[in-house]
Amino acid sequence: MTDIKSKLQFPADWHGTLITYAKEGDISPLIQEVFDKMNLLGTEILPSHTSSAGTYRTWKLSATLPTREDMDVLFANLGALPGVKMLL
Repeated sequence: MTDIKSKLQFPADWHGTLITYAKEGDISPLIQEVFDKMNLLGTEILPSHTSSAGTYRTWKLSATLPTREDMDVLFANLGALPGVKMLL
């Protein structure tokens, strides 16, 4: 199997989906804080939808990542936010 990370070229425009527990409410300020602390450009945070049962909330995220190390740090920082279930 090929390691996809070895084929990435940086800077890279990243687009992902963050899934959180809805009970945490609006965590977009916390997401923005992660982006700001990393000085990332091209960032966007869009609330997407809440699951039909009201358990989960999704966020569509975008950022320009200068290096692979920045990508790894971003993923770790987003994953550490309160109520995060999954980052895709």
